Amino acid sequence: MYNLARKWNVPTPETAFPRSREDILRYLENAKFPILLKPVYSQLPGPGGRLWPLIQVQTKAELLEHYNRIENPSIPNVMLKE
Repeated sequence: MYNLARKWNVPTPETAFPRSREDILRYLENAKFPILLKPVYSQLPGPGGRLWPLIQVQTKAELLEHYNRIENPSIPNVMLKE
């Protein structure tokens, strides 16, 4: 949906699809908070086989903490939305 909105010049919050911790660190160089951290595919389980919810973060430290806890590097499934 994000890519379709951008294609047709529909205003939409800036969104990123990081595939690694390094991508997160680059994103944080210009990030505007609050940020929503959410799964790209809501049916893929996170750590422990659980589905994880939308999370609102207010700081860089909070974003990294949640990212480290929920992301599975072998199956990137994180979306960041301002």
